[in-house]
Amino acid sequence: KSKYVLRITASIGDLRYRTLAHTEVAQGRYQLGDLKGARDMLARAERLVSEIDSPYAGSFSRARVASTYAKIGEFKIAVRVVEEISDDDLRARLYWSVSRQLRDSGRAREALVLETKALHEASNAKSTFDRTSLLGSFAIDLATDERLVLGRDVFERAMGESRKIETGWW
Repeated sequence: KSKYVLRITASIGDLRYRTLAHTEVAQGRYQLGDLKGARDMLARAERLVSEIDSPYAGSFSRARVASTYAKIGEFKIAVRVVEEISDDDLRARLYWSVSRQLRDSGRAREALVLETKALHEASNAKSTFDRTSLLGSFAIDLATDERLVLGRDVFERAMGESRKIETGWW
């Protein structure tokens, strides 16, 4: 079965799509109880990511790999992969996503470290729009989780950034 799956994924010409296929197969293997198989597929996906020429496509593919590592509970590896993402916006969003998964798995202390990184990345995003968008998204998540004091603070920061937008973004 594995050789058949590898032949199919190897037939996908574009590396970013092949990488995404590997992450999907890894999730499937994990759901079937094959953690080793999931890890192996993700290791293959990581190797492919390093061959992607486009910086954004590489960051996007790396984000999928990191997200999948987090989904299978490999949080340390997920964070390492997140730290390799060159796109600031994606890196902030992934830190946030992994922090939520950590919190959901009862690891609040580790989640707080990544939340702090995500908020720092969001606050230092290059564009005012990106800062507003990131902080606004994080504020919604915090409010949804009934973490209202921090959620309100992050919302106020997002609103402060939004007031600095002077031109239409679309």
